[in-house]
Amino acid sequence: MNYIVTGLICSGKSTFLNTAIEYGFDILKSDEVISVLYNDKDVISKLSNTFKEYKFEDTPKETIKQLFYRSESNRIKIENIFHPKVHKIIQNKLESNKNILIEVPPLKNNISIIKNNKSIFIESGLEKRRKRFQSRNMKNEINYFDKLNEYQSDCLLIESYCDIIIKNDSNEVHLSEYLKKEIIEYHKELDTSYDSYVSLYNLIAIYNTLSRVEVKSDLIREIDFHKQRYMEYIKIDSSDKIKLNSIMEKQNVILNNLYNLQSNYMNKLNDDEFFQFCVKHYESLSTELDYWLTRDHASRLNQINLWLETVRPIENSIYFCLDILRRSSETKEVCANNGFYLVKLNQEKKVRLLRITMQSDNYFFPRISLGPQRATISFMLLNEDNKYKQIKDNITFVLDLCYI
Repeated sequence: MNYIVTGLICSGKSTFLNTAIEYGFDILKSDEVISVLYNDKDVISKLSNTFKEYKFEDTPKETIKQLFYRSESNRIKIENIFHPKVHKIIQNKLESNKNILIEVPPLKNNISIIKNNKSIFIESGLEKRRKRFQSRNMKNEINYFDKLNEYQSDCLLIESYCDIIIKNDSNEVHLSEYLKKEIIEYHKELDTSYDSYVSLYNLIAIYNTLSRVEVKSDLIREIDFHKQRYMEYIKIDSSDKIKLNSIMEKQNVILNNLYNLQSNYMNKLNDDEFFQFCVKHYESLSTELDYWLTRDHASRLNQINLWLETVRPIENSIYFCLDILRRSSETKEVCANNGFYLVKLNQEKKVRLLRITMQSDNYFFPRISLGPQRATISFMLLNEDNKYKQIKDNITFVLDLCYI
């Protein structure tokens, strides 16, 4: 599986890529591509014609770097010379490899590459990234960090297009474990017709839901509600204004994407003859579906990604709302006496999500009943007669009440 990897300076991209090598991935860093192009005669010729007062033959890298940060006009001119060649090299790598991670900076010029491929955004806080930069570079170069950080100001927009968000505020072990668990293990043996059928089946279920329910309006209302609460919180003197402003910036990006989503955004799926055939006949055997399932994996995957692109703004908005809720939680370790626990809900807090965390290898599972004023949690097992039965043991688990 190929991935585009992006993120701000010192977010952990290089560490992530270097770890990927251990798992058999090929990697390509945009800096390596740029370094090769410094010796490209066509690039040097175009630079010389654009910036006639400068010489690029002897020290092209330093000269380009000085011009790049001198003005936005210079930056745009340099990008217009380099980026078409960089994108061509990246596209060739993607087409000729089946297992490669390619790093690109979070810039608007890279949106098409990020949108059209599976992509990973590595997110890390400003202070964490600044400390990493200072530990690797001379302190008097911190201005370079600030300039590059400002240059990559489109990161919020870029992040909204990415399929996977990795929050890297810990260490290299965390990145390695994430790579192994979420990517390596997940994509093992995915090249089967069964996986494509399951993906199509789930996509049809999503399509049927979106066709019946006005999800776009519900999401706009939900995000507006979140935004109003954060606007109240930011007025509190002790609030983390940097963090709140960051969240609200992301909210604006998500809301703009939703508002820009046309009311007839489902027409692409409505007008797709094969997809509509699958909607009507996915539960029965057909030569049409069998023909598609016997195409090569890359072809099937490309088609599924094209279908998913139609609902991508909805998907990104839902993930964003859930991520906000999951991080806005009241967490505590509790004990269910005799396998039962009662939660009294505070009406002022308006709990919107209840989460239970427990070990995955248990022989029991939680059954949750949620009402307006309380929630009950019963721990159940499936006996030999395939009947559900509440266990009578005391169960310790972690409870999260998520509210904004």
